[in-house]
Amino acid sequence: MHSAFQGVLLGLHTIAVMVWVGGLFGKYVFLRTAANELDDPSKLLLWRKALQKFFPWMSAAMLVALVTGYAMVFTVFGGLAAAPLYINLMQVIGVVMIALFVWLFFVPWREFNYDIEAQNLSAAIANLKRIEKIVLASLLLGIIAVAINSTGAYW
Repeated sequence: MHSAFQGVLLGLHTIAVMVWVGGLFGKYVFLRTAANELDDPSKLLLWRKALQKFFPWMSAAMLVALVTGYAMVFTVFGGLAAAPLYINLMQVIGVVMIALFVWLFFVPWREFNYDIEAQNLSAAIANLKRIEKIVLASLLLGIIAVAINSTGAYW
């Protein structure tokens, strides 16, 4: 029974990370490049709509990844002190990614929305560029975490 529980945790964790990192990939690679072909007002509205749909999924994925990750640390490894290096590296990367998401949501995203409402397109574009940089940083960290996860047990 214990190993079945760990299997469920690992499955949920994997799906959450897939949604999280895949969502970042989709935003950066597909949405950003497609939106850059639009005029500024259309680009801003597209990003606004896409991010409104993105944030609830990312929030849920991060919460599931966080809960299942720590549950596995304690059930599989017996706690943080006993966890191998690769687990601790993923933990640090995950916390940094969560911090980036919180910052993105509460600073540039809010300013971006305010700028659109105020019809200040140049400020909205500047905040969109900040959002894109944060998404890229998170995406790169997510790719590193996935690489660590898939190879760490072999170190």
